[in-house]
Amino acid sequence: MPIDPKQLTPRQEQLCEALDRLSRERGYGPSVAELATELGVGRSRCHSLLRALLVKGAVACAPGVARSWRLARGAR
Repeated sequence: MPIDPKQLTPRQEQLCEALDRLSRERGYGPSVAELATELGVGRSRCHSLLRALLVKGAVACAPGVARSWRLARGAR
């Protein structure tokens, strides 16, 4: 079931867009540092946003695997 965009804050939506775009451009997932730079926030804030998106089911990752953040199926 797709995530309702109304459930996401504007910053979370911006992070999803950056994650999707950077992944498509490069062919692999961006690092948290790259996402943070893209959003103009610190890495800690970016992690916080990613965790909130994980709880909402908008993103997924493989624990302990670098560059594994991706949009969850049906998130866009």
